[in-house]
Amino acid sequence: TGNMLRAASEEYPIDVTTRYTEVPEGAMGPDARELLDTLLAASPSADPYDLAVTMQEYLSSDRPDGFRYETDITGVECDAASAVECFARTKTGSCLHYASTMAILLRAANPDNQIPTRLVQGFLPGDRPTGSDRAPTVTETVRNRSAHAWD
Repeated sequence: TGNMLRAASEEYPIDVTTRYTEVPEGAMGPDARELLDTLLAASPSADPYDLAVTMQEYLSSDRPDGFRYETDITGVECDAASAVECFARTKTGSCLHYASTMAILLRAANPDNQIPTRLVQGFLPGDRPTGSDRAPTVTETVRNRSAHAWD
């Protein structure tokens, strides 16, 4: 539950902090830093759970000036900006942009005790053949359009 996650320890094992707290050089430009400042001000506390919920709600809100989910971002121009900086600037991206941004912003939210995060990629369910009189098959076709990322 949310209360259990709020009460969880913020002392993370060294192998977790070693692997999951780095903020790569150049990941946070001025737009990403401004977004982080906005999210920190909007969060009810500095607790990692509250920060994560605030970020998730803010990034997925339906505000007119909010972020837009787009699977085709070929027209989005960001020069040499990182994926996180580009997403913070253009407010347009796919699940990979949302997840990358949230992971990096959570890591950068508390420099004195970084919040470990990791980005995971996988696939949503694919298509199974239908209409066969035979026993259901275990074969499933998974296409790139079923790709998904989360943190």
